[in-house]
Amino acid sequence: MVSRIALQSVLAILVITIWISPLQRVVGAVTTALYSPPALKEEAMAHSRAGDISEAIRVLQEAVRDNPLEAELHFTYANQLYVDQEPAMAALGLSKSELLHETIRIGKRACLLAPNNVLYAEDLAMVLEYAMRQEEAVSPAEVAKAWHYCLKLREVLYKTTPDFPSSINRVSPILGIVRAEMAAGNYPEAQQQCMRALEIYPDSYQAKNYLRTMLDKNMDRGQEEVVSPSIPAVMLHTAECSDVRTGSGSDTAGNARYPRKPPRRLLSRISSTSLG
Repeated sequence: MVSRIALQSVLAILVITIWISPLQRVVGAVTTALYSPPALKEEAMAHSRAGDISEAIRVLQEAVRDNPLEAELHFTYANQLYVDQEPAMAALGLSKSELLHETIRIGKRACLLAPNNVLYAEDLAMVLEYAMRQEEAVSPAEVAKAWHYCLKLREVLYKTTPDFPSSINRVSPILGIVRAEMAAGNYPEAQQQCMRALEIYPDSYQAKNYLRTMLDKNMDRGQEEVVSPSIPAVMLHTAECSDVRTGSGSDTAGNARYPRKPPRRLLSRISSTSLG
């Protein structure tokens, strides 16, 4: 009798195991899919598109905590903090200065995890530049270094990618270097970088306007000569540049002298440009 009961118990356990094991695998697969980095990013972006910024930030904050080696999640989080600064300050209880430093920290982490991703590097450089303009503890030298690194990545892409985009993309980091050097008062170097940009893209309105700005300093009463006055006039011709202060993702993006805020990045534009 005991043996029969024991046998029935064993059979019951086997049946349960046979039924539960596939179920556990299904539950595990669903859980993995729901909490995978791409799924978490999509969930955060869905909240962001719906205007629920605080929930998007909460999802991303937990995502980077649970996935410390996922560069894309760190980039998305830094991007969200920068794009929606006011809601982010409220959600995290941070001041603007604290938020900027947190954004930079997360952005640097993304670049450390994916050092060849030019998009991550350029976004970090823009945030550093913005922080510099806000008189945060970011020096022009640090901004220039960040843009030099972006230029290095862009040049590698230009040499290795047959269908690399237009020359505007190549000069964008150079113009960032120009702004950093101008902010540091290093006008001769800024002039050289402007000339370099114009060699690559002769129609660069920003490069021409930066040169004009520096030449205007030469003409100011009491100013020392800051750039060479021998710049060819044709390089300064703005070609009816009606509005160099507006635009997005182009050579005309930002203010003609110092962009107070870098162009807004779309969160959907992630990992589109990488060297692997």
